[in-house]
Amino acid sequence: MLVKIEWAEAIARKYPEHVVFVISCDSSGRPNIMPAGWCIIASGKPPMLATAISRANYTHELIRETGEFVIAFPNEEMGEMMSRRAYAQAKT
Repeated sequence: MLVKIEWAEAIARKYPEHVVFVISCDSSGRPNIMPAGWCIIASGKPPMLATAISRANYTHELIRETGEFVIAFPNEEMGEMMSRRAYAQAKT
């Protein structure tokens, strides 16, 4: 049975979302960590995840340059690190 709820309640149910790290490296091997609030399962066989990264993003530039990236799932204890990284990352 569908139940209509107010917009504020719908948003409150949606958040907090899981955050992942999209980790890439430049050509010299220097790592770049981008927190991403959107990551979904794209396939079970083969196992694949999907995320979206703006073309204007430095992380996108690095992935295009190297062809590689990692999606990491931080635990709750890493929350402070994620916040600091998101704030400090000037060239995400």
